[in-house]
Amino acid sequence: MVGFIPVSVLVLFRIRAGKIELFMQKREEDGPLDGLLEFPGGKIKGDERPQEAAIREFSEEIQVISGTCQLFKQYKYDYSDRSVCLFVNIMRVEDKDFCKGSWWPVSAPFIPSDWEQRVPAANIEILKDLMKYLDKTYGS
Repeated sequence: MVGFIPVSVLVLFRIRAGKIELFMQKREEDGPLDGLLEFPGGKIKGDERPQEAAIREFSEEIQVISGTCQLFKQYKYDYSDRSVCLFVNIMRVEDKDFCKGSWWPVSAPFIPSDWEQRVPAANIEILKDLMKYLDKTYGS
């Protein structure tokens, strides 16, 4: 397989009653990822920065959003039919609900087995690193 497809995702998080919640949506497709929870995102276009692509994709898929997101980390993942380079961006929001998707409480420390059948395999490592960071930065 030649190269990696650059994909940018936006992970919204909030702290509610001392617990970290992440915003995810159910994937709808005719493939093996159908019905799994994922972070909104998509391909980076042209000379877009990952943060710009993340905001654009969230606005296209869920609802228009504005604010400042920061690049958290970059991951490479090989699927059976493609290889992607995931640019994971994070943004803290306060009590905000959206027209699609849901908020999901995620425990720290992160327990991978709790999520293995709920999210794509590529997201397990992201969740593990993200929860470690969020708990260290915002946890009690």
